Order: sequence, then structure tokens, then C-alpha cells
Amino acid sequence: MIQARAHSDLSSKEVSWQSRVLFDALTDDKLELTLFPTEHCNFRCTYCYEDFSIGRMSPSVVGGVKELIRNRSADLSQLQISWFGGEPLIAYDIVLDINRYASEISAKNDIELVIGMTTNGYALSEVRLIELYGSGLRHYQISLDGFGEAHDRTRLRADGKGTFDVIWSNLLTYERLRNDGILNQSEALLRLHVHPENPESSLELARAIREHLSPANFSYLIKNVGYYGGKNDGKFDIFKHGAVEFADLKSQINEILSPFMPDSPGSDVHVCYAAKANAFTVRADGRVGKCTVALQNPRNDIGSINSDGSITFDGKRAGLWLHAIQSLSQDDLACPLPNLPQLAP
Repeated sequence: MIQARAHSDLSSKEVSWQSRVLFDALTDDKLELTLFPTEHCNFRCTYCYEDFSIGRMSPSVVGGVKELIRNRSADLSQLQISWFGGEPLIAYDIVLDINRYASEISAKNDIELVIGMTTNGYALSEVRLIELYGSGLRHYQISLDGFGEAHDRTRLRADGKGTFDVIWSNLLTYERLRNDGILNQSEALLRLHVHPENPESSLELARAIREHLSPANFSYLIKNVGYYGGKNDGKFDIFKHGAVEFADLKSQINEILSPFMPDSPGSDVHVCYAAKANAFTVRADGRVGKCTVALQNPRNDIGSINSDGSITFDGKRAGLWLHAIQSLSQDDLACPLPNLPQLAP
């Protein structure tokens, strides 16, 4: 049995957030799926941790995902689908197929459906923006590493060419479609990557966002680039934890983007999807996991999805990820990976 800390001196506020965390993480009427329609990518970002060894999601895995949604539809009040990769837009047909199926099932069963995508934004054309919106996709997260040439030094295409101009053009198209009411319920989060080599360019990007994009259509998140287990870790500079330079840069960007809403958790406690018992990743090869970063960590392979929609779990590995909601440590809830228990021999 999972037990929250039971101390007589807990404040009502602490009890309140603990109750919310436990309900949201354990309830059977919510399901969060992070789907990898492909693990290939059209980019080769210098700090990427993925190895691109797995291609498109097979028809049997696609069918398994759809069957899982159908099987769970009678119990759910909310279904969240988050597209990840690789670059999910490389497998555009799979994204549309599952989105449309989930939308149909959700409408029939009165399920709140939330669909989002983490994408590099390069293939997010006007036609696709409209088509994806029609399939139910409402939320985007798109990364930028500064403005122009600075961005192109770290976020490269697989052929070594730059990517900024195309992404920026697509963002301007998104802005226009939102303002025209075509994507009226959509929202986009700009993930602004900063590191010691792009401070001036990051400020230039912030000024361009303020001039050309609107707070009604975009929010933003400032992210310090880090080492995530990629082959280039240690070969590029990052801001150390607590660096004054990072804090100063973040403050300057926030000042420029003061009309925009910075991204923040919906409550005073951030809970990572990997800490929740009702959230899973489904990789392109059918492996089921918890985390989108620890892709090479064997503890992250907690099972596999079957063509009938059932999931075959490895109970020991799945159980490791529950340590955060057992301890209710705010650090573990925000990211359970650093203190994830080791597998027993």
C-alpha cells in the first residue's frame, strides 16, 4: 500500500497538495500516453541524447495503441496523448491516424481528450497545422536555440544545414492562423534553449518574439541546455547549476517577454509524468516505459504493448517508478530518475 507521510504537524496546504498529487497520479479514470510514432529525426542537434536506431511504429504497435484506447474508453474521464520522437512529424500519417481514432472514441464516450506534440517545428507547414488541428491536436512545444545563425550552430538538419529560417516562418504562419480564428483553441509553448555561447542571440530571439508573435498565441519556457547522456556530452559548454550568468540571462529574457506568459506548473508542486502510475510511454518498437530521457536505461523498459491493446508489464521495473509517490518528495515528484532505485539482482 502506498502511504503518504503522516505527521501531525502537516499544514492544510501540504495535505491539500499531497491529496491532489496522489489522486492525479493514481486515479484510473485518467490515462497519459506519450507516443513515439518514429524514433528517427530530421535533425542532429549537438546535445541530443537519442541514437535514432528505431524507425517507424509498426502497424501492429499502432493497432495495439488504438486497442488500448478502445479498451480503456469505458473507464476514462480524461485521455492525454503526447507525441514525441525522434521527430513525430516524420511519421505524420501515424499521428493523424491515432489522433482521429482517439477523437472518435473520446466523443462517443464523453472523454476529455488532450493532444499535444513536442516537435522541432521544421515540418509544421500551414496544411499540416490545419490538418492536425482538425484531428484534435491543440498543444505544441517547439524549441529554439537563439536567433538565426546561433540557433543553426546547435539545431542542425541531418545533412548539416541550418533550420532557423524554416521554423521561424512556420511560427509566423501559426501566428497568422491563430489570429484568423482557424486554430482558435490551439496554443504553443516556445522552449528557449540557452547556453554560454548564445546569450546575445537569445536576447535577440526574445526581442523578435515580442515584435512578431503575440502573448495570446504563445507562452515560453527558458531551459538551460544540459548533458543528457548523448555522445557529445562534455564537448560543449553549459551553465552550471546555480550559475549567476544563467540567472542574469533568464532575468533579461523575462523582462523582454514580460507581456508573455512563462510556462509554469498548474499548482505549487510539479509532478513529472514519469512519477504517475497512470502515465506511460509507448516507443516505436512497442516497448512501454516511463521516461522520455532515460531511453537507454534498462529500468525504463517496464513492459510491452500487445496487438490487442493489453500491456505485459515487468512488475519489478514498473514498481521502481512509484518511489516518488511513495515518498512524496517534491524533488522526486519533479523528476523521479535521479533517485530511481536500482534493479534487484
